[in-house]
Amino acid sequence: MPPDAPADGLETELAAVAREVERALAEGELARAARRWHRLRASIRRSSGGARGSDPRAPLYPVSEDLIPTDLAKAQLLDTEGDRIDLDGLPLAYDARWGRLAWRSHPGGVEFLSLEATGGAGPAREVLPLPARSPGLDGPARLRLRGYLGYRLARDQSLGTAYEELRSTGESQVSLRDVLLADLQSTAGQVLSLAILRRALTTDRRGPLTREDIDLGIRATDMDALDRPTVGLRL
Repeated sequence: MPPDAPADGLETELAAVAREVERALAEGELARAARRWHRLRASIRRSSGGARGSDPRAPLYPVSEDLIPTDLAKAQLLDTEGDRIDLDGLPLAYDARWGRLAWRSHPGGVEFLSLEATGGAGPAREVLPLPARSPGLDGPARLRLRGYLGYRLARDQSLGTAYEELRSTGESQVSLRDVLLADLQSTAGQVLSLAILRRALTTDRRGPLTREDIDLGIRATDMDALDRPTVGLRL
C-alpha cells in the first residue's frame, strides 16, 4: 500500500465518528430545549397559581358556549397581503366542485383561487365580503363546534401557542387561562367565518349554520392550524 493511501476502513470510521458527533450535538440541544421548556412551564404554573403536575386546561372543560362569538368583525381570518401570490404562504382548503382552493385578502373581502393540478394558481373563483356577524347555529352545529374547540384545547399545540404568547408579551401581563380562552374564541370566530364563506361559494342558502357548514369551516381552519407559532420554535 502506498504510504499516502488511507488505511482500510478509515473513511467508514471517520463517517461513524462524524455521525456520533452530530448525534451528541443534537441530543445536547434537545436536552437544553427540554430544560428551558420545563423552566418555562414551572414559571407559568407559579404565576397562574396551578399545582405541580396539574393541567391548566382542566378547568376549561367542557368548553363554554359563551366562547362562540356572534360578532365576527375581529375574527383573524387572513394575514396575507392582497397582492401576494406566494401559494406556500396562503391558507388552503378543498372544495368538491373546484378542488383545492387558496384564499387571500382582497379589497372586496376574500378572494378564492383555484389551484392547478400541475401547481400554481388558477383563475379566481369568487370574491366574497368578510362576514360581520354569525347567522347563528342549529343544535348539531353548535355541538360540533364545541367539540372541535375541546379537541383544539386538548392538543399539545394549545399550550405551545399559549406559552409563546405569554413569552412574547410578558407573562405578568395576562394569565394562562385568559390566553387559552382568547385563543378558543378566536378559533371559533375563524371556523364560523370560513363556514359562512364556504357555504356562500356553493349555495344561496341562508339561515343558521348547519353541522355540514361547520364541518367545512373546521376543515379549512384546521388545515391552517399547524402553521401557527409555538414556543417550541423558540427553545
